[in-house]
Amino acid sequence: MAYDVAAESTANKLRYVDNHTFTIEQGAVNNPPPAPSGTFAVDERSASDTVVATLADKDTDGQTIAYTFEGGGTTSADGRFKISGNKIVVANSAIEVTANDKVTYKLVASDGTATTSGSVSITVNNVNRAPVTPAGTANVTEGTADGQTVLTLTDKDIDGQTIGYTFATGGTVSADGKFKIVGHTIVTNGAVADVANDTPLTYAIVANDGSGAANATATGNVTITVKDVPPVNNPPPAPSGTFAVDERSASDTVVATLADKDTDGQTIAYTFEGGGTTSADGRFKISGNKIVVANSAIEVTANDKVTYKLVASDGTATTSGNVSITVNDVNRKPIIDGLTNAQVNEDAGPSTQIGIFSAHDLEDNQAGLVFELKDQNGNAADAGGLFSVDATGHLTVAKALPDGVGDQTFKVMLKVSDKDGGAGSLSTYQEFTITVKDVVAGNHAPHNLELDGGTIVTIDENTTLAGKLSAQDDDNDPITWSFDNTVAGNANGLFEIGTDAATGKTQLQLKAGIDYEALGNDKFVMVYMKASDDNDPPGVSITQAFKINIKNINEGPDKIRLNAETAVTIAENKLTGTEVGTLTAHDPEGKAVTYALADSADGRFKLDATKTKILVADGARLDYEAAQFHDIKVVATDADGQTSEQTIRINLSDVDETPPTPTNHAPGSLMLTGAGAAAEYAVMGTEVGTLSAADADSDALTYTLLNNADGRFMLSGNKILVADGFRLDFEQATAHAITVQVSDGKGGVSQQSFSIGVTDVAREITSGSPANDVFKAGKYNDKLFGGSGNDKLYGGAGNDYLKGHGGNDVLWGGAGKDILYAGAGKDVFVFDAKFNKKTNVDKILDFVVKDDSIWLDNALFKANKSLYAATKKGTETKPLKMASKFFTVGDKAKDKDDFFVYDSKKGVLYYDADGSGSKAAVEIATLKKGLKMTYKDFFFI
Repeated sequence: MAYDVAAESTANKLRYVDNHTFTIEQGAVNNPPPAPSGTFAVDERSASDTVVATLADKDTDGQTIAYTFEGGGTTSADGRFKISGNKIVVANSAIEVTANDKVTYKLVASDGTATTSGSVSITVNNVNRAPVTPAGTANVTEGTADGQTVLTLTDKDIDGQTIGYTFATGGTVSADGKFKIVGHTIVTNGAVADVANDTPLTYAIVANDGSGAANATATGNVTITVKDVPPVNNPPPAPSGTFAVDERSASDTVVATLADKDTDGQTIAYTFEGGGTTSADGRFKISGNKIVVANSAIEVTANDKVTYKLVASDGTATTSGNVSITVNDVNRKPIIDGLTNAQVNEDAGPSTQIGIFSAHDLEDNQAGLVFELKDQNGNAADAGGLFSVDATGHLTVAKALPDGVGDQTFKVMLKVSDKDGGAGSLSTYQEFTITVKDVVAGNHAPHNLELDGGTIVTIDENTTLAGKLSAQDDDNDPITWSFDNTVAGNANGLFEIGTDAATGKTQLQLKAGIDYEALGNDKFVMVYMKASDDNDPPGVSITQAFKINIKNINEGPDKIRLNAETAVTIAENKLTGTEVGTLTAHDPEGKAVTYALADSADGRFKLDATKTKILVADGARLDYEAAQFHDIKVVATDADGQTSEQTIRINLSDVDETPPTPTNHAPGSLMLTGAGAAAEYAVMGTEVGTLSAADADSDALTYTLLNNADGRFMLSGNKILVADGFRLDFEQATAHAITVQVSDGKGGVSQQSFSIGVTDVAREITSGSPANDVFKAGKYNDKLFGGSGNDKLYGGAGNDYLKGHGGNDVLWGGAGKDILYAGAGKDVFVFDAKFNKKTNVDKILDFVVKDDSIWLDNALFKANKSLYAATKKGTETKPLKMASKFFTVGDKAKDKDDFFVYDSKKGVLYYDADGSGSKAAVEIATLKKGLKMTYKDFFFI
C-alpha cells in the first residue's frame, strides 16, 4: 500500500515543505478459530457414532479446524463421547442414566497455528424403556389356600423402575375371581376350587413402570393351570369296642354296630383277620357294618370273652383293630323229657314202680336235678297221695289204688329243679296223666315198652334208625304196635313201623335222616308208640313216649356258590384282575369257610388275596369265539377241615371287538413366548415370538393365524413374524391383537388371542412402500418417507421431514419447523398446530397450484369468531372450501376479511387474525415464490 507524506518544518521561522511517497506492505495475519460452544442432547443407549453436535469445520481464514478435548485426545474423560472431524459423536453405546444428565466438556479448537477453547454442554436424555412383557406359566393345585403365591413376575424393569401389574380386564383381581396380584406376584384369591381335570387358564396382564411415558406399559399373557389332585384318602377308623350277647341267641342277632362310613363318606367293608366274613370259631359273622350271630347253637358253661381282630377297608385303605365279644352263660330251666310208663294196674300195691321220669339240664345235663310232685304254688300234686316220686325221678304207687270200673286217670304235676333246688335254681313244671288200668277178667295191659332196651335213643344226624320195639304182657298176649297220634308235639310222621327181616321182630324205622341244624333248641324228637294186646274179650293198650336224641355230626360246607349261583356270565376279553364274583358257602355248624381252586380252567381264573373272590387270571384267553364257557372247581373247607367241592360254570358273552375310534383331545395351553413385541417399522421377517401348545394325544400340531392384525404379522411354522413393519407405528398404536388357532389335524382345535406390543423408536426414518402408508412421527426430528401409494404422513413434536413421493398424499406437519415435500400427485398439506413464527413454520417445497391443496384445521381459529363461524362445518371427510373474501395476494391484508395472505415475492403464507387491522400477521409457511395461488387452494377441516 503506498502513502504520500508531506513534512513541514517551521524552524527558525522558516517553512520547509518536502513530499515523499512511502509504500507499506502488510503481511498475512492469522485469525484464530471460533471458540467451541453450544448446548446439545442425545438419548441414552444411542448407537456408537451417533452424531451429537456438529461444530464449525473451517475458520474465517478457510483453514480446517481440528478439535480435541481439554487435556488432549479425541475421547472425553468419561468415555461417553469422541470427536470425529468436526462432529462430536457417541463413543460408548452403553451410556445409561437414571435422569437427564447434563455434562459440560471443554474443547480446544486448532487451525494448525492458533487455538481457542470453549465449552459445550451435552445432556444425555433418560429414555424410558418399556417393561418386560408379562409372560409365564405356572401350576396350582385345586384346594390351595387363599393368598398362596402362584407366579412371580419381574419386579423391576431395565431402568430400575418398580413395575406395577394389573389384569387387562382392570384391577388386581382376575375377572373370574380366582387370582389376584400382590406386588409383582400372582396369588390365589380364596381357596382354589376343585376341577374335574387339569384346567389351563390364560390371563392378559398389563405391566406398568409408572414413568408415564408412552411406552410405560406392556401387555402379555400368563397361563395358570389348575391341577386336578386325586382326593387324599383317609383310612377308615380302626374297629374297636367291647360287646356281649347271650348264648343261644338266634342267628343274625345283632351283637355290635360299627361305623358304616369313614370321614371321606366312603362305605366301610369289614372282614375278620385272615379274610372272610365269618369268625374262625364260627360264632359270628359280619353283615354290612354289623357283627351278628352266625351260629345260634353257641353254648358256654360260663361267660366266655373272646377277642376278634377285624379289618376295615374303604376300598383303598385298610385299618385293623380288636373287638371283644362276651358270650353270656344263660341258665335255662331243666327240660322234662318224659315218663317211661304212665300206666299201672289197679291191683298194684304200694311201692310198685310205675315208670321213671327223665329230664335234663342244658347246662349240667342230669347233674343237680331234683324231682317233686308239686304245682307252681308249692302244693302237693300227687293225685291225693296216690303216687310219689323220689329225688331221682322214680314214680311209684304210694298207697292202694282205688278199684273202679274201667280205666281211671289221675293228674300229677311234676316239678323238676336244677342246681339241687338251691339258690339260683330254675324249675320246670309238666302235668302227666297216670292211667290206672282196670283189670278185667284177669287181662293186664302190656308194660315195660322199650326201644332198643330203653325209652331214650341217640342217633347221628342224617342217619337211619331201625330200633327194636319190645314190651311185656303178664297174660302173654300177642302185642300189636301203632302210633299214638293223639299226643301233641309228636314226631310220629318221621317214622314208620317195620319188621327186621332177619329176626322177624317189630322195628321203629326212620323214614329219612334228621338234620341236627334244622332242629330248634331241642335237639331231639318225641315218638309216641301204643302197644295193644290181642286178648279177647277186648284187649287193652298202653302208650309210651320214646325220646330220639339227634347227635350233631361235623359236616363239610354246602351250597358253594359264585354270586349266589353255580353259573355266571362275564364278557369275553375281560382284563386280567377283573373281579368275576364273590364266593359263598354254608357250613351246617356255622364254622368259618375258606376256599381253594381245584380247577382254575387251565389258569384262566384265580382267587384274590382274601381267597373269597374269583378274578380273571388271563384275560387274553377268554375268547368267546374259541370257547363259550369254562368250568372251575371250588373246594370249600370249614374250620374243622371238612371239605366240599362245587363245579361252577363261567359263561362268556360275545363282545364286538371292532376297535373303537379313539377319543381325540383338543390341544390346550396355547402360548406365545419370546419378546412378544416388535419395534415400530421393523423389517419383514422380524421374529416376535414362538407358539407352543400341549396335546394329550401327542399329535403333531399346526398353527394358523385367524387374525393377523390387518396384515401386520405372519406365521412361519410356529413363529410369529413381522409381515408389514410399515404398519407398526408406536404413535398410532402401542399394541395389536392377533388370534391364533392350533389344530391337531384330527378335528381338535383351540384358539387364543395375544397382544403384541409395538416399541417406540427414538429417531424415526421410514422408507415407504407401494401400499397406502400411514406414518406418524414422535417427539424427535423424524424423517417420514412415503412410497408410491396414497400415503398419510403425520409430523410429530420435532422438526420433521415429510416426503410423500408418488400418489395422492396427505402431509400433516404438526408442531415444529417441518419440511414438506409431497411429490407427484394431487397432494394435501395440513396445518393443525398453533401458528408460531419461532417454533412452527413449515416449508412446503413443491406446492403445485393446479394439483395440490392446503387444509386448515378450523379449531385453530376459535378465537376468530367470524372466521370460525364460517368454517366450523368443515371436516376431514368433507373439507369446506375457503370463501374468496378470506384470501388475498400481496405483502399485507387489504381489508378486514383478508385473514390469509400469500406474499408471492417472498413466497410466504401468513395468517392475519384481524385482516387489515392493527395486529401483525403470523407466518404460517414458506412456499416457492411467484405461485399463482388463489382462495381455491384452501380448505377448512
